[in-house]
Amino acid sequence: MKKLPLLLFLILSAGICFSQQIAFKGEKTWFDGSLYRIQIGAYKNTGNAERAFALLKNSGLDPQYGEDRQLRRVVLNRVRARDIPRFADTIRELGFREVWITRENTISEKWEIDDPDSKYASFEFNDSSNYIVVETSQNRNNPVVHFGDYTIHDRHTIELQKLGLLNIQSSDNTGVSFSFTEEGNTQPIRYEGKKAEPVSTSVQTGLFSKVWKIVSVDEVVVEPGSEHDKTFLFSIAGTYLVTDSHGNTAIAQWRWKDTDEIDFQYSWDRWADYGNCTVEILNSSEMVVVDSTYGSYMPTPQRLRLVPFH
Repeated sequence: MKKLPLLLFLILSAGICFSQQIAFKGEKTWFDGSLYRIQIGAYKNTGNAERAFALLKNSGLDPQYGEDRQLRRVVLNRVRARDIPRFADTIRELGFREVWITRENTISEKWEIDDPDSKYASFEFNDSSNYIVVETSQNRNNPVVHFGDYTIHDRHTIELQKLGLLNIQSSDNTGVSFSFTEEGNTQPIRYEGKKAEPVSTSVQTGLFSKVWKIVSVDEVVVEPGSEHDKTFLFSIAGTYLVTDSHGNTAIAQWRWKDTDEIDFQYSWDRWADYGNCTVEILNSSEMVVVDSTYGSYMPTPQRLRLVPFH
């Protein structure tokens, strides 16, 4: 009789996790509060990847492409632990029999340094594994900006490629205490940062806040090296970073015009003046924006089509 409860538990567990119908590879233990990436397939044939992508998209999921040199991967990003069984059920019903699960190792925060004598004014990280580090400057509208990729090695250590190594001493909902050792130096500098409030916590803001590349302006394809060959980074904390094909960067701010989160504004001079844009299309694979910017700078609206930049 003592074995009966265990048997029932195993049967129920198999039904919930679909262990008899879909194979889970990678991480098999999922912790609430963490985010995960589910890889459905890795394809040499682009057509097979596109068919898998379309199946997932038509089923109400939000697939994305993750590429390497040999394969085109079809993945679901930023999946909550409690949603994995439900997503796996949908994936199983579509005919897939295996998924590979890894924990997302990114953060999305901006740390502001409230010290006029500090070399750095802010450290910011996003879910695209990019960092933005802004130096303290008398000219607040034209500071020195460092932009690159970061790698989280463990809970306390973040490597900012080509800039330095950051070690977190303590962190809570409002602030963070950390040391930063610049590349080429051995002496760490201690910082106290205040965590910036997000623009909003909506799904729309989450989709919007990533790195985008312009692919066409007014339906004209953007050529490499041309005036419009740029990437735009919109962060959850309201940072707007523009990078051109030569690696030049310029930093500004953005915000939603209202709670509908359809129109947004951006400013290069801390809202003394600002531009106005309307989001016509926004999903995980593309964004279309109409820029109706003020004054003589842009007398007629421009329609920009952007895709995620990997």
